[in-house]
Amino acid sequence: MTEFYLDYVWKLVELRPGVAYQFPEPVSSHLSQNLAGPAVYLWKVKSGDRVVGLYVGEASDLPRRLKGYLKPGPSQTTNLRMNTLLLGEVDSGYTLELSTLHFEPFQFGGATFNQRDLAMTSVRRFLERLFESSFRKAGFNVLNA
Repeated sequence: MTEFYLDYVWKLVELRPGVAYQFPEPVSSHLSQNLAGPAVYLWKVKSGDRVVGLYVGEASDLPRRLKGYLKPGPSQTTNLRMNTLLLGEVDSGYTLELSTLHFEPFQFGGATFNQRDLAMTSVRRFLERLFESSFRKAGFNVLNA
């Protein structure tokens, strides 16, 4: 049997140094410069310090994905759904905390994967689904469709 272990941390996304990003704020140049590129991300829907919902996603370019959530085009079904979901949570008085996944290299099926491998859609989707499933099993309210 092969063992699988993932050493990871979720890092808070900053609008500018020391200031957490809050949806629906516009994407800042600091955020764009520091988070350009592929990512697995996590929205925590919070009431005070209590997490009331989670959404796990993946993107080939996180700042571009955030801009799509802020101003979705009429044919962008995922961006439209997320815009409605996120604005609805904010309108309900919740705060949204956005983090990105950072992990140490890990081995799976004889291959080693590292942070740079997030450039591969299949790796991002694997990690997205792994965390979505893990959060569901832990009893969290997961907002993924």
